Amino acid sequence: MNFKTLKIIWQAGEEGGVIPISRISRNLRLARERLRNALNLSLVYEVRYGRFQFYRLTWKGLVSYKLLKLMDKIWISEIDKDKAESIMELLDKIGEIVEGKVAKLEITTSVQVAPLVESEKEEIPTFISNNPWFSVLAKRGRE
Repeated sequence: MNFKTLKIIWQAGEEGGVIPISRISRNLRLARERLRNALNLSLVYEVRYGRFQFYRLTWKGLVSYKLLKLMDKIWISEIDKDKAESIMELLDKIGEIVEGKVAKLEITTSVQVAPLVESEKEEIPTFISNNPWFSVLAKRGRE
């Protein structure tokens, strides 16, 4: 992957995941040449609307964009040693998942169910129970 490919990913990510071909370069031949590497790596795919060409990030492109944003935050800010080590461990785990070394990702969630409380039986008000329009509306709802 070269710098031009990273620039395309960055531009597309900053614009919501979609980039028109004219934003890459006004020269169509040059823009296609720059996009070739991103297309071969399955980082973007082409979307056409009439005569307009757009390129949308794939899931791999979105992950790459998120990693670029993270790297940008790391370079700009001062990070202490503990945070840097935890980031490195996380990136190692991500690399193992991407390379297929991890058989499955274990996600644990806990759900707490509140006990059911019997609510008081509510009576229908008289203006609703004696109204013939509610039976008409109920029939329409079933149809």
